[in-house]
Order: sequence, then structure tokens, then C-alpha cells
Amino acid sequence: MNTRTGENVDRRTSGPSPSNPDEPIRTTRVDHGHVAANGSATADEAASQAARADAVLAADDVHTLAGAAALAEDVADERAEIEAHARQLGLKLAARQAELDAREEELNRRLAEFDQEMRRSRIWLDARRREIEEREVENGTRRADVEARLERILAGERELQAERREQLERREGGAALDAAEGKVPASDAEPPSVPESAFVSVEVRPPDYAARLRRLDQAEALAAAEHEAIAEARRHLDADRAAAQQNLAAERREWSEQQARREALIDRRERDLRERSEQLDARAKSLDALRRDLAAGQRETLEMRVAVQELWLSLSGRIAPAAMLQALAESRAKLATEYRQHGSEFDAAEKRLRDAGERLAEQIAHIKEQRQAFESWAGERQTAIERQAARLVAREQELEAESARRRDQEHAWNEQRLAYRREIRRLLAELRSRDRAGDFAALHAGSETD
Repeated sequence: MNTRTGENVDRRTSGPSPSNPDEPIRTTRVDHGHVAANGSATADEAASQAARADAVLAADDVHTLAGAAALAEDVADERAEIEAHARQLGLKLAARQAELDAREEELNRRLAEFDQEMRRSRIWLDARRREIEEREVENGTRRADVEARLERILAGERELQAERREQLERREGGAALDAAEGKVPASDAEPPSVPESAFVSVEVRPPDYAARLRRLDQAEALAAAEHEAIAEARRHLDADRAAAQQNLAAERREWSEQQARREALIDRRERDLRERSEQLDARAKSLDALRRDLAAGQRETLEMRVAVQELWLSLSGRIAPAAMLQALAESRAKLATEYRQHGSEFDAAEKRLRDAGERLAEQIAHIKEQRQAFESWAGERQTAIERQAARLVAREQELEAESARRRDQEHAWNEQRLAYRREIRRLLAELRSRDRAGDFAALHAGSETD
């Protein structure tokens, strides 16, 4: 027995009897200053308190399990939402990739059309250059033909002048002979008898003059025909020159328009490429931000699920710890696998975007190189066309100067020809009058002789 004050001591006063082992054990409570009483009421009260404590603990367990289940449902809903968002993001990425592929095909098609247009322009320019060279050769041939005709005309003129000088010399010789005959004195015994050859000469002289006149007329007709041919050739040359100038002006205008269209097309394509590059950069940035947000959400979800499972493990005493740990490990492995899968998908999408950006950068660089080559080629062609135009202008000026010189020369020739014709008419009239006078004198002398 404990002798301390205020100390409660429970003792067994009697154990079960050997004859009745099922008899309950009776205890006696000994308090300081009190007498031990019967303990049946105390046992019932302790049992009721234990039952109430078990009920409270069971209710707490139920509430805890319900909260954990609700938290697990929230985590599952959030996970489903994240998975749906990931699927939507994958669909958007696939649609954007298809759009990028379509735009890349359109860009390749436009580049092919640009190359074909460049080839057609080169072929057209080569054809125009060959045509201009052929026209230059034709103009050179016509110029040589005109010069040859001019030489023939000059030769005919020289021949005509030689014949005219010969006629003048003969006329002067005849005039001197007439003057010498006129100085013979009239007191001579008899006039000299006219020989028979004089009649022959009188009869023969007119046909000689007629033949010469015919030759002169033929020479004049030939000269007129040559002049007409020269005038016709000059008209053709002027027409060809005017046509060449018009064609050159039209080609220059067309070339300028084509060059302006090509430059506008190149500028528009470069602007489109820059805009697409900026759009791709913006999309890549948005995808990176979305990837970071999604990764953060996945990490938070994973941490929350692990925390919920640990809480469940700590609160749930009915599930075996080994099974709970196995389920926790499986869920963690599954989440890690899903995270790696999503990460690999995002990495692949990012790689595709980077590859598309690199391809676009290469295409932009290729287009810039093509533009530089085209500008260089266009500058060279423009310089060549300007040089050729300068040569054509110089040749046109030479032809104009030569045409003016020939017109002046032709005018002088026409005046000289008219003077020669007047002189020829005067000489012919004088010769006819002399022939008639000589014939009359010869006939008169013959009649007097008879």
C-alpha cells in the first residue's frame, strides 16, 4: 500500500477462483482518506469514454480520407486539363507545322517562277541583241550598196563631163575653123570647089550628133535612175532608222518596266520573308513560354500528387505500406514518363521550328544572292545597252551628216546638170543651125557649080 498523499492505487483484491475462472476480476480503489468501493461503475464509464474516443477518431479518419479523395480528384481533374491542353497544343503545333510547310512550298514555287522569268528575260535579251546585230549588219550592207551606187553615179558624171568637155573642144575647134574660113578674101578667082567628101561629112555629121545625144540621154536616164535608187535607199534607210529608234525606245521602256517589276517582286518577297521570320520568332517565343508554363504546371502537379499520395499513406492505416509505396512509385514513374514524353515532343517541335527558321534564313540568303546577281547582270546589260545605244546614236549622227552632205552634193549636181542641159540645148541648137547653114551653102555651091 502506498502511503503518499493524493496517490491513487488500483489493486487486485481477489483473483479468479479456481472453481470459477470466468468470474471477473474485482479491483479496489484506495484513495487517501477514503474507503475502497465497488469498481463496476468505473469500468463502464471507461468503456464509454473509449468508445467515444474511437468514434471521434473514426470520424476524423473519415473526414481526412474524404479530403484526401477530394484532393486526389482535384489533382486528377487538373491532370486531365493539362493533358487536354497538351493535346490542343500538339494540334496547334501540327497545324502550324502544316502551315509552315505550305508556305515553304509556296515560297519554293515562287522562287521557281522567278528563276523561269529570269531565264525568259535572258533569252529575250539575247534575241533582241542578235536582232540588233543583224540590223546593224543589214544597215552596213545597205550603206555599202549606197556607196557603190554613189561611186557609179560619180563615174557616170565624170564620163558625162568628159564627153561634154570633148564636145566643147570640138565646138571650139569648129568655131576656130569657121573663123579661119571667114578670113578668106572675097577677091579670090573662084571659090574652092567643095569636094565630094564634104557632102559625105554633111550627111554623116547629124547621125553622129544624134548618137551622142542618145548617149547623153541614156547617161542622164541612168543618172536619174541611180539618183532615184539612191533616194529610195535613203528613204528605206530613214525608215529603218526610225523603226530602229522606235524599237530601241520601246525596248528601253519595256526593260525599265520589267526591271521595276522584278525589283518590286524581290522587295515584296523579302518583306514577306522578313514578316514570316518575325512571325516564326514570335511563335517560337510563345511556344517557349508555353512550354515553360506547361513544364511548371506539370512539376506542380507532380509535386502535388506526390504530396497527396504521401499524405494518403500517412493517414491511411488500413492499406499495407508496401502496396502504398508500390502505388506511389508507379505513379511517380508514370508521371516521369509522361513528363519525358511531353518534353521530347516539345523538343522535337522546337527542333522543327529551328530547322524551319534555318531553312527560311538560307532561302532569304539565297534570294539575296540571286538579287545581287540579278542586279549585277542587269547593270551589265544596262551598260551594254547604253553603249550600244550610244553607238547607234553616233551612227545615226554620222548617217545624218552624210545624208546632209549627199543632199547638198545632189543639189549641186542637179544645178550642174541643169546648167549642162541648158548648155547642151544651146550647143545642139547651134549645131543644127550650123548644119542647116552648111547644108544650104553646100547645096547652093553645088547648084552654082552645075
